[in-house]
Amino acid sequence: MNFQEYIVNPETSIREAVTKMDKGGEGFLAICQGEKLVAILTDGDFRRAVLTGVDLSNFVLTISNQKFVFLDTTDKDKIDEVFEKIPINHLPIILEGKLERIVFRHAFYEGSVKSERLFAPAFRDSPVVIMAGGKGTRLKPYTNILPKPLVPVGSKSLVEHILEKFRVYGCSNFYLTLNHKAAIIRAYIEQLPHWRDCVKFVEEEKPLGTAGALHLLKGKLSRSFFLTNCDTLLLADYGTVYKFHISNNHSITIVGAVMNHKVPYGVCEVDKNGGLIQFKEKPETDYIVNTGFYLIEPNVLDLLEPGEVCGMNTLIHKAQESGLTIGVFPVMSHQWKDFGDMVHFQKEIQGFPVERRD
Repeated sequence: MNFQEYIVNPETSIREAVTKMDKGGEGFLAICQGEKLVAILTDGDFRRAVLTGVDLSNFVLTISNQKFVFLDTTDKDKIDEVFEKIPINHLPIILEGKLERIVFRHAFYEGSVKSERLFAPAFRDSPVVIMAGGKGTRLKPYTNILPKPLVPVGSKSLVEHILEKFRVYGCSNFYLTLNHKAAIIRAYIEQLPHWRDCVKFVEEEKPLGTAGALHLLKGKLSRSFFLTNCDTLLLADYGTVYKFHISNNHSITIVGAVMNHKVPYGVCEVDKNGGLIQFKEKPETDYIVNTGFYLIEPNVLDLLEPGEVCGMNTLIHKAQESGLTIGVFPVMSHQWKDFGDMVHFQKEIQGFPVERRD
């Protein structure tokens, strides 16, 4: 294993560390002073930092866990014992005061009889609603011919990438809300052997907005369900999103990507008389941007009226006014693939190679 993928020094900024964590793909970093492990950072630490408003230019050590679980042996039985007793996904092995290796839970159990039991998601029976009824005007000229869900990304359509991501977690109960070019989408899905039996179609008689079509599913959704735009792909751990939603008793959880904006100029902060308070050189600001990916409780659908045109923003405001709890689950910017307009689409498709399909 190349430890450099997962190691940063204590003086690394949170923003830099999170970028490296994202590239490593394990939601984990080791904070090392030389060869000595002094702390660990997980994606959970990052989310807590964002939700409490921590400045992401701070040193990563300020949000890291300096009291972490580790072993001083590579004995497999000891490793298994730790994973059985403690709900952690990363176990550092320290020998003679030096970081020897990092054991990742999923890799340790891969192919074993315990694997399915340990990683079976609690939400595998949760319905998934994909909003696929829009005209996709921001993706013209592609959508002059194809409906947005069928625009190709690599060797598959957008909607197939979304379906396959959920299938990894065992989800098999899908609803597609349709309007624009509904017949084409329906015909395409129905000729796909992997999907025609697990995808149901909900067709609007008229465009109802990004949330209005959910009223057509009232009575069909009896448990927490995922809702996603058909032009967004989330690469985060859906199990962690679900756990956050359930443990906080939220009615709606919005998945938001942490985006950084850097002003390329010096910025003057002034008082009401035009006097200079302070001068900031190229300041940076972090925002949590709505990705169009949600977890929702069925009772939220009671807020919708039959035939009502309603966007997700409006539905969220209605839920807040009704006293329902709304949560925000932050993810790293690289965990969100946005295909909603031509600029983002051209950028994101670079990571999806074209493969031959029989």
